[in-house]
Amino acid sequence: MRPILGILCLAVLLPCASVAADNDTKEKAAVESLLSVWVDGDAKSPGIVAVLVDKEGARFYAHGCTQKEGLLVTADTHFEIGSLTKVFTALLMCRMQDVGVIGTDATVQTYLPADVVLPRPHEEPVTLLHLAIHSSGLPRMPYNFMPADHLNPYAAYTAENLNEFLKIFEPINAPGTTYAYSNAGFGLLGLLLERVGGKNYQALLDHYVLGPLEMKHTRMQLTEAEINSMAKPHDDKGIPVPVWDFKSLYAAGALKSNARDLARFLACQLGTLPHDMGKTFQRMIRPVLPLEKGKDANFMAVGWHILNFGDGLDCVAHDGGTGGTRSILLFNPEQSWGVAVLANSTHNCTPVALDIIRAVWLKKVDEKM
Repeated sequence: MRPILGILCLAVLLPCASVAADNDTKEKAAVESLLSVWVDGDAKSPGIVAVLVDKEGARFYAHGCTQKEGLLVTADTHFEIGSLTKVFTALLMCRMQDVGVIGTDATVQTYLPADVVLPRPHEEPVTLLHLAIHSSGLPRMPYNFMPADHLNPYAAYTAENLNEFLKIFEPINAPGTTYAYSNAGFGLLGLLLERVGGKNYQALLDHYVLGPLEMKHTRMQLTEAEINSMAKPHDDKGIPVPVWDFKSLYAAGALKSNARDLARFLACQLGTLPHDMGKTFQRMIRPVLPLEKGKDANFMAVGWHILNFGDGLDCVAHDGGTGGTRSILLFNPEQSWGVAVLANSTHNCTPVALDIIRAVWLKKVDEKM
């Protein structure tokens, strides 16, 4: 009986292995084709890296170089991630709330220097949560943000400059009522968390977020070796541009990371890697505010956007951009998939991420229906 049982087991297992291998081959061909067209066909950027994460694990795909005649990009290549930084800033705020360092309804005024008093034309005070959901009434950029170097615009803007702006600004909306994307708001949030936590932004991130998640390659300052091997930023014409420097608004966009760390972050979001932030992650992706009043398709959550791209493509999302890079994180916790794409130019890489999702996961969902 045992030999017969062995033959039966083999007969059951072989078709499954064959289907899995076929799916892997199709995925590889689809993703590599998209990345190849981006770099070689359309010349959108010197290099691009994508990571796909689901219950089967993480798969990395890369095409191109860090710069013309540079190193090949890989899962370990660092990129500027721009406004993806905001997701980590919002997560830092939530983690500090979880352990009682700050209150869940803490107001901005509570943590400002004594000589900085926010104008308050509305009854509702501005809270840290308002900063994290882009509903504080702060504009996209401070009025006094006037960079002398447009290739490195944040390099000279100080915390003192921001405080001077806060004393005179007029809220564009009542707090908590209207979505209005604000780099100023997230930059301020990072500075307030520093004041409360008694450490610099990077140290707080390491302690509350990156350390516990074992994300060892996400930070503002890279080592010399990492700088030499990072994906060099390029503008939309393929001309190299500087990596951005930040003096005060770093919590809005100063982090660098790589696909390997972002794969880990996505796996934690999906619950396929063990960690103790599950309740925090769930709280952060609950819709809080519509992106457009009167429309229920897209929402702001805490640090994240909840977006409906049509054709059944609903996901939690955030993108990032600097003077020479673009990045995107997209995931669906119910369908248990996620993707990150990093590119070293200012061409929007979101369409690549959406095409990957449609080719790899939505097709599988359709086939099961």
